Amino acid sequence: MSLRWKLALSMGFLLLTMVALVSVSAYLTTDSRIRQEVDSSLDERANSLRIILNRGDGSLPQAAGPAQVLDASGVIVQSVGEVRFPVNRRERYLAKEGGRLYTHTVEVDGARYRVETAALQVGGVVQVGRELQPTETTLASLRRRYAAISGLVALLGAILGWLLAGWLTRPVVRLTQAAEHVASTGELDMSVDTEGSDETSRLAQAFSSMLGALHESRMRQRMLVQDAGHELRTPVTSIRTNVDVLRRHPNLDGEDRSKVLDDLHSEVTQVSTMVEELVLLASGDLEEDDSPGMVRLDDLIKVAADRTSRRFTRQVSVDVEPTSINGSVRGLDRAVSNLLNNACKFSPPGSPIEVTLRGGRVAVRDHGPGIETGDLPHVFHRFYRATAARTQPGSGLGLAIVDQVVRSHGGTAFAENHPGGGAIVGFSLPADRTVVDEL
Repeated sequence: MSLRWKLALSMGFLLLTMVALVSVSAYLTTDSRIRQEVDSSLDERANSLRIILNRGDGSLPQAAGPAQVLDASGVIVQSVGEVRFPVNRRERYLAKEGGRLYTHTVEVDGARYRVETAALQVGGVVQVGRELQPTETTLASLRRRYAAISGLVALLGAILGWLLAGWLTRPVVRLTQAAEHVASTGELDMSVDTEGSDETSRLAQAFSSMLGALHESRMRQRMLVQDAGHELRTPVTSIRTNVDVLRRHPNLDGEDRSKVLDDLHSEVTQVSTMVEELVLLASGDLEEDDSPGMVRLDDLIKVAADRTSRRFTRQVSVDVEPTSINGSVRGLDRAVSNLLNNACKFSPPGSPIEVTLRGGRVAVRDHGPGIETGDLPHVFHRFYRATAARTQPGSGLGLAIVDQVVRSHGGTAFAENHPGGGAIVGFSLPADRTVVDEL
């Protein structure tokens, strides 16, 4: 059963219950009042006849019927009308001993009567009655009307509930259709109506945002696969060519064989590095097993600079101010190391690498040829390699990893040329996440 039907039936049932309770209450009140009026009319007739009979006139008026008089022994001695009421033990007791009024309902020849018995001062009792058929007919008609009204109100409530539920559930229906469409087709670039500010609209907005994020993730994955396939094709082709050379020339002389093996080792190393960095980019696990915390960024840069200096036998000058940041040690260390490695790759042998840290801005300068103006906007793209850099070793992913780490910390990466030559590549972190420590 759909949500719309559930809301419509619930509203109809709720209105039916409410109207039924009101109808039952009104009916019981009316029934009680009508029966009280019947008893009141019997009281008036009985009192009038008692006055007449107590004066000793001894006969009932013809207009008093239906009525009858019992003597002290309980025998009917007078009656008016065609109806004779049955006499029970209590009425005989009243005829003999006297007492209060006694009113009850009897059935005579299939008809129901309300009978009141009143004691006389001269002895015996007078009984007056009133047929209940008109009263019961009125009450039966009233019950039918109340039942019809309850049913009609319930029907109108269900119809109104159906229309109202349709209006209320329209956004949910559209959202359900969109989800079913995505599930059946796999299309993530569809639009979802997100107008409004109620809970359903917020759900639609969240669903639309989720679709957008999934679509963007899928596009990034496709681009990553396409870029990876393109970048891996060259080293794989080189490896295949070198293997074919070794197979075809098993007796290759030592110098040529050494060149082929060196080339193989270089290509395999490049492929391994590329695959490792691809996994990091694709999985987003740049900060895996590393809970965020306060990191001394200046100390981290010093350690990374020392490691780079020893690895590449380069002079790395460090000019940093004491700075703490709430972030990932592993991610920031990888970002700084990639910047230093990139600078070493493009600096001439013997030239220094300069690292500065001021106000949450990390800048790494090299003394190489710099970056072409047209290449500056693309250096942080995956697999992008400027024309001047294509002869250098590397996967083209190092700066992309820097950009991803920095964005995960709320910062931005930058690349620019230094007026005195070389390039400056680095990143800036937001002020609300960095603290410049006092010396």
